[in-house]
Amino acid sequence: MTRLLSLLIVSILLSGCMSGTMSGMTRESGERINILYTQGLSHDDLEVTLVDGENFKGKVVMTGNSTSVISGSSFNVVNTYTGSVQGVLFGNRGNTMRCSLQYADSGGFTSAGGVGVCETSDGIVIDVQW
Repeated sequence: MTRLLSLLIVSILLSGCMSGTMSGMTRESGERINILYTQGLSHDDLEVTLVDGENFKGKVVMTGNSTSVISGSSFNVVNTYTGSVQGVLFGNRGNTMRCSLQYADSGGFTSAGGVGVCETSDGIVIDVQW
C-alpha cells in the first residue's frame, strides 16, 4: 500500500504542473492584480498583467536552503528549505519586476499559499497573497 501511494505521488509530480492564481494589490492605487503561477519541480513560472496592459513573465526559485549530513547507522543527506522564493520577471514594454515571496509550505508547494511583494523597475509595488 505504501509503495503504491509513493508511486502515485511521483507520477502526479512528473505528469504535470499545478497552476493557480495569486492575488495582488498595488500600494499606490489599490488596483487588484492577478498573478498566474505554474508550479514546477525546480522553479515556478509567474505571469502578471498590470492594469496599463504591461505583461510580465518570469521564474521564481527557492532561496535560503541548507544541506546537512546526518551520520549514524546510515549516511543521509537532508535538505532544509525556508520557503523563501525570489524571482525576476521581464515585461513586454522593457520593465522588470522583482518578486520576494514567502511560501506557507517550506517545501515549496505553491498551492499551500503564502505572502510577498513584487516591485517593478518603474516603482509599482504590489503586495501579494494567496
